[in-house]
Amino acid sequence: MLVLDVVNSFTDVISYIRLFAVGMSGAAIAEAFNDMLSPLFGSAVGIAGAAFLLLFVHGLNIALAVMGVAVHAVRLNTLEFSNGLGQEWSGFAFAPFAKQKN
Repeated sequence: MLVLDVVNSFTDVISYIRLFAVGMSGAAIAEAFNDMLSPLFGSAVGIAGAAFLLLFVHGLNIALAVMGVAVHAVRLNTLEFSNGLGQEWSGFAFAPFAKQKN
């Protein structure tokens, strides 16, 4: 069981590293948009336009970050924690282009 516990711990660490990478990508997106729109701050019209675009882009970036954390939490709860309960998942093969039987 030690080997399985080590592998399980490793997958948990990798999962949290993925969350860290999602956060870092959000920071990189925010920095890139700040750098792209900073030349517009030379006039009043440019300031208004840049402020509107920055508000929209940063709002979208924050919404995506919240969704990333929420999706991770749902995945943890449904897949990993349910294994401790002994629950097994079943389903059917996904075949979107297969012929339908009548």
